[in-house]
Amino acid sequence: MSPFYKNSISEKDLLQLCLKGDQRAQRLLFDTFCGRLMTVCRRYGRTQQEAEDMLQESFIRIFSNLQSFNSTGSLYGWLKTITVNTSIKVLQKRYNKIVSEDIDTTYVQGVEQNFHYDLHAEDLLAIISQLPVGYNSVFNLYEIEGYSHKEIGDLLNISESTSRSQLAKAKKMLRSLIPENQRYAV
Repeated sequence: MSPFYKNSISEKDLLQLCLKGDQRAQRLLFDTFCGRLMTVCRRYGRTQQEAEDMLQESFIRIFSNLQSFNSTGSLYGWLKTITVNTSIKVLQKRYNKIVSEDIDTTYVQGVEQNFHYDLHAEDLLAIISQLPVGYNSVFNLYEIEGYSHKEIGDLLNISESTSRSQLAKAKKMLRSLIPENQRYAV
């Protein structure tokens, strides 16, 4: 069911109104998706202000490119892709280069431990935001967004092995950042 059902307007009609410059329709589109897209931005931003900047940049790009949405996939999926790409670009501008070193074909494969973490989402977001920018980006893209290491490499201009290495190191660092009393072996 379309999220616009409650507003008695179809997604297609809303998009058409947005393309015509209808400010109420643009506001409805923003209000409908800003919460979920802000969650995406908060995964990449180190601070609330940085996440808000990413969201603002994302909506600028969304409204600038709305005519290119072809309705073959979900509107939210398209908006989320723009938001992820915009967040990565903001990070690249701010931190000049996301990954400080390229580790050619060698990577440290972390020993996967079965731990259950007794954390709330906000706590976990705060811990993930403590990761270095490269680790944070790769972790979010792989574990949360579902990108492959090849896709991450292409997006961040790094090798697949660097992506794997950054992910292993991010997981290892996360384990060390989670307080001992908030995790237990499964």
